[in-house]
Amino acid sequence: MDLMRIIRSFEEFIYEVMTWLLFYPRTLFRILINPVNTLDYAIDQQSDAPEEQYSDTLSPPLFLMLTVVLCYILERTAHLAPSATTGLAGQLMKSTQGTLATRSLLYAIFPLVFAAEYVRLKGLPLTRQTLRPAFFSQCFAAGGFVLMVATGVIVLRLHSPPAIGASIMSAGAVWYLAANAFWFRRSFGLSSLRAVLLALRGFMLATAIISAVALAITMSSLN
Repeated sequence: MDLMRIIRSFEEFIYEVMTWLLFYPRTLFRILINPVNTLDYAIDQQSDAPEEQYSDTLSPPLFLMLTVVLCYILERTAHLAPSATTGLAGQLMKSTQGTLATRSLLYAIFPLVFAAEYVRLKGLPLTRQTLRPAFFSQCFAAGGFVLMVATGVIVLRLHSPPAIGASIMSAGAVWYLAANAFWFRRSFGLSSLRAVLLALRGFMLATAIISAVALAITMSSLN
Protein backbone atom coordinates (compact mmCIF):
# COMPACT_ATOMS: atom_id res chain seq x y z
CA MET A 1 0.00 0.00 0.00
CA ASP A 2 2.82 2.38 0.89
CA LEU A 3 4.58 1.57 -2.38
CA MET A 4 1.43 2.34 -4.39
CA ARG A 5 1.02 5.63 -2.53
CA ILE A 6 4.60 6.56 -3.36
CA ILE A 7 4.09 5.64 -7.03
CA ARG A 8 0.91 7.72 -7.24
CA SER A 9 2.62 10.66 -5.56
CA PHE A 10 5.45 10.41 -8.07
CA GLU A 11 2.95 10.26 -10.94
CA GLU A 12 1.29 13.44 -9.67
CA PHE A 13 4.68 15.11 -9.26
CA ILE A 14 5.73 14.26 -12.82
CA TYR A 15 2.41 15.45 -14.21
CA GLU A 16 2.56 18.72 -12.24
CA VAL A 17 6.11 19.52 -13.33
CA MET A 18 5.32 18.75 -16.98
CA THR A 19 2.32 21.08 -16.92
CA TRP A 20 4.67 23.90 -15.92
CA LEU A 21 6.16 23.71 -19.41
CA LEU A 22 2.77 24.63 -20.85
CA PHE A 23 1.35 26.95 -18.25
CA TYR A 24 4.44 29.02 -17.44
CA PRO A 25 4.71 30.65 -20.90
CA ARG A 26 0.92 30.98 -21.02
CA THR A 27 0.87 32.76 -17.66
CA LEU A 28 3.82 34.95 -18.63
CA PHE A 29 2.13 35.96 -21.88
CA ARG A 30 -1.09 36.88 -20.06
CA ILE A 31 0.59 39.02 -17.42
CA LEU A 32 2.84 40.83 -19.90
CA ILE A 33 0.11 41.52 -22.47
CA ASN A 34 -2.85 42.20 -20.17
CA PRO A 35 -1.55 42.76 -16.63
CA VAL A 36 -4.61 44.48 -15.16
CA ASN A 37 -7.05 41.74 -16.16
CA THR A 38 -4.59 39.10 -14.98
CA LEU A 39 -4.27 40.78 -11.58
CA ASP A 40 -8.07 40.90 -11.27
CA TYR A 41 -8.25 37.26 -12.36
CA ALA A 42 -5.89 36.27 -9.55
CA ILE A 43 -8.02 38.13 -7.01
CA ASP A 44 -11.18 36.41 -8.24
CA GLN A 45 -9.57 32.96 -8.12
CA GLN A 46 -9.09 33.24 -4.37
CA SER A 47 -12.84 32.90 -3.89
CA ASP A 48 -12.88 29.49 -5.60
CA ALA A 49 -12.29 26.17 -3.89
CA PRO A 50 -8.54 25.49 -3.50
CA GLU A 51 -8.57 22.60 -5.97
CA GLU A 52 -10.25 24.78 -8.61
CA GLN A 53 -7.98 27.81 -8.33
CA TYR A 54 -5.69 28.80 -11.23
CA SER A 55 -6.76 25.86 -13.36
CA ASP A 56 -5.58 27.53 -16.58
CA THR A 57 -2.45 29.27 -15.23
CA LEU A 58 0.24 28.64 -12.65
CA SER A 59 -0.46 29.75 -9.11
CA PRO A 60 1.06 33.23 -8.66
CA PRO A 61 3.70 32.41 -6.00
CA LEU A 62 4.80 29.41 -8.07
CA PHE A 63 5.00 31.64 -11.14
CA LEU A 64 7.24 34.09 -9.27
CA MET A 65 9.44 31.30 -7.96
CA LEU A 66 9.81 29.68 -11.39
CA THR A 67 10.69 33.08 -12.85
CA VAL A 68 13.51 33.37 -10.31
CA VAL A 69 14.64 29.85 -11.27
CA LEU A 70 14.52 30.72 -14.99
CA CYS A 71 16.58 33.88 -14.43
CA TYR A 72 19.13 31.87 -12.47
CA ILE A 73 19.36 29.30 -15.28
CA LEU A 74 19.88 32.09 -17.83
CA GLU A 75 22.58 33.56 -15.61
CA ARG A 76 24.45 30.28 -15.32
CA THR A 77 23.96 29.46 -19.00
CA ALA A 78 25.69 32.76 -19.77
CA HIS A 79 28.52 31.59 -17.46
CA LEU A 80 27.86 34.39 -15.00
CA ALA A 81 28.74 33.09 -11.55
CA PRO A 82 27.04 34.67 -8.51
CA SER A 83 29.17 37.29 -6.77
CA ALA A 84 31.48 35.84 -4.14
CA THR A 85 30.33 36.72 -0.62
CA THR A 86 31.25 35.85 2.94
CA GLY A 87 29.53 35.77 6.31
CA LEU A 88 25.73 35.64 6.38
CA ALA A 89 25.46 36.47 2.68
CA GLY A 90 27.83 33.63 1.89
CA GLN A 91 25.79 31.23 3.99
CA LEU A 92 22.58 32.26 2.24
CA MET A 93 24.11 32.02 -1.23
CA LYS A 94 26.46 29.07 -0.83
CA SER A 95 24.12 26.65 -2.58
CA THR A 96 21.75 26.87 -5.53
CA GLN A 97 18.81 26.22 -3.24
CA GLY A 98 19.88 28.96 -0.86
CA THR A 99 20.41 31.44 -3.68
CA LEU A 100 17.00 30.74 -5.20
CA ALA A 101 15.23 30.88 -1.83
CA THR A 102 16.92 34.15 -0.86
CA ARG A 103 16.16 35.82 -4.18
CA SER A 104 12.55 34.60 -4.14
CA LEU A 105 11.98 35.98 -0.65
CA LEU A 106 13.56 39.34 -1.50
CA TYR A 107 11.54 39.73 -4.70
CA ALA A 108 8.37 38.75 -2.79
CA ILE A 109 8.70 42.01 -0.85
CA PHE A 110 7.26 43.78 -3.92
CA PRO A 111 3.98 41.80 -3.82
CA LEU A 112 3.82 42.22 -0.04
CA VAL A 113 4.08 46.02 -0.18
CA PHE A 114 1.57 46.41 -3.01
CA ALA A 115 -0.82 43.93 -1.40
CA ALA A 116 -0.72 45.87 1.87
CA GLU A 117 -1.50 49.07 -0.07
CA TYR A 118 -4.43 47.35 -1.77
CA VAL A 119 -5.86 46.24 1.60
CA ARG A 120 -5.46 49.76 2.97
CA LEU A 121 -7.28 51.30 0.02
CA LYS A 122 -10.04 48.72 0.44
CA GLY A 123 -10.51 49.93 4.00
CA LEU A 124 -10.07 46.41 5.35
CA PRO A 125 -8.21 45.37 8.49
CA LEU A 126 -4.76 44.00 7.69
CA THR A 127 -4.98 40.28 8.40
CA ARG A 128 -3.60 37.14 6.81
CA GLN A 129 -6.98 36.55 5.19
CA THR A 130 -7.40 40.03 3.68
CA LEU A 131 -3.79 40.20 2.50
CA ARG A 132 -3.70 36.83 0.74
CA PRO A 133 -5.74 37.59 -2.45
CA ALA A 134 -3.83 40.78 -3.25
CA PHE A 135 -0.46 39.16 -2.43
CA PHE A 136 -1.18 36.25 -4.76
CA SER A 137 -2.31 38.68 -7.45
CA GLN A 138 0.80 40.80 -7.11
CA CYS A 139 3.07 37.78 -7.47
CA PHE A 140 1.97 37.67 -11.12
CA ALA A 141 3.08 41.27 -11.71
CA ALA A 142 6.31 40.77 -9.77
CA GLY A 143 7.16 37.76 -11.92
CA GLY A 144 6.98 39.80 -15.13
CA PHE A 145 8.98 42.61 -13.54
CA VAL A 146 11.69 40.28 -12.21
CA LEU A 147 12.13 38.59 -15.58
CA MET A 148 12.69 41.89 -17.41
CA VAL A 149 14.99 43.39 -14.79
CA ALA A 150 17.04 40.20 -14.39
CA THR A 151 17.41 39.96 -18.17
CA GLY A 152 18.70 43.53 -18.25
CA VAL A 153 21.20 42.76 -15.48
CA ILE A 154 22.45 39.70 -17.37
CA VAL A 155 22.91 41.76 -20.53
CA LEU A 156 24.88 44.34 -18.55
CA ARG A 157 27.10 41.67 -17.02
CA LEU A 158 27.83 40.25 -20.46
CA HIS A 159 29.63 43.52 -21.26
CA SER A 160 27.16 44.44 -23.97
CA PRO A 161 26.60 48.14 -24.64
CA PRO A 162 25.30 49.47 -21.29
CA ALA A 163 22.40 51.20 -23.01
CA ILE A 164 20.88 47.85 -24.00
CA GLY A 165 20.80 46.37 -20.51
CA ALA A 166 19.71 49.66 -18.97
CA SER A 167 16.89 49.97 -21.52
CA ILE A 168 15.59 46.49 -20.70
CA MET A 169 15.67 47.22 -16.97
CA SER A 170 13.97 50.59 -17.47
CA ALA A 171 11.29 49.02 -19.63
CA GLY A 172 10.64 46.47 -16.88
CA ALA A 173 10.31 49.17 -14.24
CA VAL A 174 8.00 51.29 -16.42
CA TRP A 175 5.85 48.26 -17.26
CA TYR A 176 5.57 47.32 -13.58
CA LEU A 177 4.66 50.83 -12.48
CA ALA A 178 2.15 51.23 -15.30
CA ALA A 179 0.52 47.87 -14.55
CA ASN A 180 0.03 48.78 -10.89
CA ALA A 181 -1.08 52.32 -11.65
CA PHE A 182 -3.76 51.10 -14.06
CA TRP A 183 -4.77 48.39 -11.56
CA PHE A 184 -5.17 50.89 -8.72
CA ARG A 185 -7.08 53.28 -10.96
CA ARG A 186 -9.54 50.64 -12.15
CA SER A 187 -9.93 48.94 -8.77
CA PHE A 188 -10.62 52.10 -6.79
CA GLY A 189 -11.73 54.69 -9.35
CA LEU A 190 -8.71 56.89 -8.65
CA SER A 191 -7.40 59.67 -10.84
CA SER A 192 -4.48 58.77 -13.09
CA LEU A 193 -2.14 61.03 -11.12
CA ARG A 194 -3.01 59.52 -7.75
CA ALA A 195 -2.77 55.98 -9.13
CA VAL A 196 0.70 56.71 -10.53
CA LEU A 197 1.81 58.25 -7.23
CA LEU A 198 0.57 55.21 -5.31
CA ALA A 199 2.43 52.88 -7.67
CA LEU A 200 5.60 54.96 -7.32
CA ARG A 201 5.31 55.00 -3.54
CA GLY A 202 4.85 51.24 -3.37
CA PHE A 203 7.77 50.66 -5.72
CA MET A 204 10.09 52.97 -3.81
CA LEU A 205 9.09 51.51 -0.44
CA ALA A 206 9.66 47.94 -1.61
CA THR A 207 12.99 48.91 -3.17
CA ALA A 208 14.04 50.64 0.06
CA ILE A 209 13.15 47.59 2.17
CA ILE A 210 15.05 45.24 -0.14
CA SER A 211 18.04 47.58 -0.15
CA ALA A 212 17.98 47.79 3.65
CA VAL A 213 17.83 44.00 3.99
CA ALA A 214 20.64 43.54 1.46
CA LEU A 215 22.74 46.18 3.25
CA ALA A 216 22.15 44.49 6.63
CA ILE A 217 23.22 41.15 5.21
CA THR A 218 26.30 42.70 3.64
CA MET A 219 27.26 44.52 6.84
CA SER A 220 26.91 41.32 8.84
CA SER A 221 29.32 39.70 6.40
CA LEU A 222 31.93 42.37 7.14
CA ASN A 223 31.79 41.90 10.91
